[in-house]
Amino acid sequence: MDTKGNMRVAGEITVKKINIDESQESEKSVGRAVITAGKTEVEVKTNALTPKSHVFVSSDKPTEIGAVIEDPETIKILIKKQNQEDIKVNWWIVN
Repeated sequence: MDTKGNMRVAGEITVKKINIDESQESEKSVGRAVITAGKTEVEVKTNALTPKSHVFVSSDKPTEIGAVIEDPETIKILIKKQNQEDIKVNWWIVN
Protein backbone atom coordinates (compact mmCIF):
# COMPACT_ATOMS: atom_id res chain seq x y z
CA MET A 1 0.00 0.00 0.00
CA ASP A 2 1.38 3.42 -0.91
CA THR A 3 1.14 6.69 1.02
CA LYS A 4 -2.01 7.69 -0.92
CA GLY A 5 -3.88 4.55 0.16
CA ASN A 6 -3.57 2.78 -3.20
CA MET A 7 -3.06 -0.95 -3.06
CA ARG A 8 -1.70 -3.36 -5.68
CA VAL A 9 -1.92 -7.10 -5.26
CA ALA A 10 -0.24 -9.61 -7.55
CA GLY A 11 -2.67 -12.39 -6.66
CA GLU A 12 -6.37 -12.71 -6.00
CA ILE A 13 -8.56 -10.83 -3.53
CA THR A 14 -11.55 -12.53 -1.95
CA VAL A 15 -14.07 -10.43 -0.04
CA LYS A 16 -17.63 -10.79 1.18
CA LYS A 17 -18.63 -7.24 0.31
CA ILE A 18 -17.21 -4.22 -1.50
CA ASN A 19 -18.07 -0.76 -0.20
CA ILE A 20 -17.62 2.10 -2.65
CA ASP A 21 -17.19 5.68 -1.47
CA GLU A 22 -19.96 7.77 -3.06
CA SER A 23 -19.35 10.94 -1.03
CA GLN A 24 -18.13 13.08 -3.95
CA GLU A 25 -20.82 13.27 -6.62
CA SER A 26 -18.46 14.15 -9.50
CA GLU A 27 -16.07 11.26 -8.75
CA LYS A 28 -18.53 8.39 -8.34
CA SER A 29 -17.65 5.06 -9.94
CA VAL A 30 -21.07 3.58 -9.16
CA GLY A 31 -24.55 5.05 -9.24
CA ARG A 32 -28.10 5.15 -10.48
CA ALA A 33 -29.82 6.95 -13.34
CA VAL A 34 -33.27 6.99 -14.90
CA ILE A 35 -34.18 6.65 -18.56
CA THR A 36 -37.46 8.50 -18.62
CA ALA A 37 -40.52 7.10 -20.37
CA GLY A 38 -40.39 7.65 -24.12
CA LYS A 39 -36.59 8.13 -24.18
CA THR A 40 -33.86 5.67 -25.14
CA GLU A 41 -30.84 7.12 -23.34
CA VAL A 42 -29.49 9.00 -20.37
CA GLU A 43 -26.09 10.62 -19.83
CA VAL A 44 -24.10 10.23 -16.62
CA LYS A 45 -21.29 12.65 -15.74
CA THR A 46 -18.33 11.42 -13.66
CA ASN A 47 -14.61 12.04 -13.32
CA ALA A 48 -14.01 8.34 -12.54
CA LEU A 49 -13.52 7.31 -16.19
CA THR A 50 -10.08 6.38 -17.50
CA PRO A 51 -8.90 4.97 -20.86
CA LYS A 52 -9.03 1.51 -19.21
CA SER A 53 -12.59 1.82 -17.87
CA HIS A 54 -15.23 -0.87 -18.30
CA VAL A 55 -18.82 0.21 -17.66
CA PHE A 56 -21.41 -2.29 -16.46
CA VAL A 57 -25.14 -1.45 -16.49
CA SER A 58 -28.32 -3.19 -15.38
CA SER A 59 -31.97 -2.14 -15.30
CA ASP A 60 -34.99 -2.74 -13.11
CA LYS A 61 -37.01 -4.01 -16.10
CA PRO A 62 -36.12 -6.60 -18.74
CA THR A 63 -34.64 -4.64 -21.65
CA GLU A 64 -31.67 -4.59 -24.00
CA ILE A 65 -29.25 -2.12 -22.43
CA GLY A 66 -25.71 -0.96 -23.01
CA ALA A 67 -23.28 1.83 -22.24
CA VAL A 68 -20.89 3.92 -24.32
CA ILE A 69 -18.10 6.14 -23.04
CA GLU A 70 -18.83 9.38 -24.89
CA ASP A 71 -15.87 11.40 -23.59
CA PRO A 72 -13.55 11.40 -20.54
CA GLU A 73 -16.39 12.52 -18.23
CA THR A 74 -19.57 11.11 -19.83
CA ILE A 75 -21.23 7.70 -20.02
CA LYS A 76 -24.24 7.33 -22.29
CA ILE A 77 -26.57 4.52 -21.22
CA LEU A 78 -28.86 3.31 -24.01
CA ILE A 79 -31.81 1.00 -24.46
CA LYS A 80 -32.93 -0.41 -27.81
CA LYS A 81 -36.61 0.62 -27.67
CA GLN A 82 -38.59 3.37 -25.97
CA ASN A 83 -40.49 2.24 -22.91
CA GLN A 84 -43.84 3.51 -21.63
CA GLU A 85 -42.47 3.65 -18.08
CA ASP A 86 -39.28 5.05 -16.55
CA ILE A 87 -36.41 2.56 -16.40
CA LYS A 88 -34.13 2.71 -13.37
CA VAL A 89 -30.53 1.94 -14.26
CA ASN A 90 -27.56 0.96 -12.08
CA TRP A 91 -24.06 1.62 -13.43
CA TRP A 92 -20.58 0.65 -12.27
CA ILE A 93 -17.15 1.61 -13.58
CA VAL A 94 -14.24 -0.81 -13.17
CA ASN A 95 -10.71 0.18 -14.21
